[in-house]
Amino acid sequence: MKSNKLSIAFSSVALLAVGAPLVVQNVQAAGSGVLSSDSEEINDGSGVAATSGSAATHDSTAGVQFESGDLLLVQVPNFDFGAGNKVSTKPLNLFNADSGSDGSDRNRAAIVVDNRDTEANTAPDHSWNLTLSMEEFATADSGDAKINIPMKISGVNFSNIKTTIDSDGTPSYSVDSGSPSATDKISLDGPSADSPVSTVSTNPSVIASVKRFGPTGISFPSADVTLNPTVDNIQSIKTGKVYKSTLNWTLNADPTPGN
Repeated sequence: MKSNKLSIAFSSVALLAVGAPLVVQNVQAAGSGVLSSDSEEINDGSGVAATSGSAATHDSTAGVQFESGDLLLVQVPNFDFGAGNKVSTKPLNLFNADSGSDGSDRNRAAIVVDNRDTEANTAPDHSWNLTLSMEEFATADSGDAKINIPMKISGVNFSNIKTTIDSDGTPSYSVDSGSPSATDKISLDGPSADSPVSTVSTNPSVIASVKRFGPTGISFPSADVTLNPTVDNIQSIKTGKVYKSTLNWTLNADPTPGN
């Protein structure tokens, strides 16, 4: 499911790698057992005899109990607008990342996993949103002036997530082909439905609001993310130098409307 009407103006972004994976927690914690030797019989005292014509059988019990899991920010993307750009006010597209067979930029994605409640539970009704803020562009030379360059996102792709289990039992997540079901409550925020434009600078701007159990991928196609220099900010650019900005991604659990 793709939103073509999202248009979010940014202050500055330019990081060089494609993805920035985060750490996933250990899902099993030490605690008390759920079985009691008094209530779950494991020995009838006399034993059960097996003969040549009759096998011996006995039942035991396996038990487990679950609590709500965690809401996890597993991966956030970096945005690379490439080298060799001429100074001008022409919008710059993202440098091409590794793409899937369907043309989606699968590695340039944010991945969120919501394990707080399963689809079998009707309450509480959990949701989350992902916000983004950023710092000004700067070079490695502290004497160079920092610059503010707007960035616009005109659309994102909501993607299915492939889950694999590592040899130590730790889950790993990657963006898979296809999109979540249309019944999943996933939306993009903005001031209005007709003109969803938000400005991202030092103040966080909502990228997506989601109400969905399990893993969700939010990928950013190259054609839908642009850096937009202006006449004012290009005057401070020093050519030949690499400018970088820090992107601050924040995952909010059960946000109140408007936050």
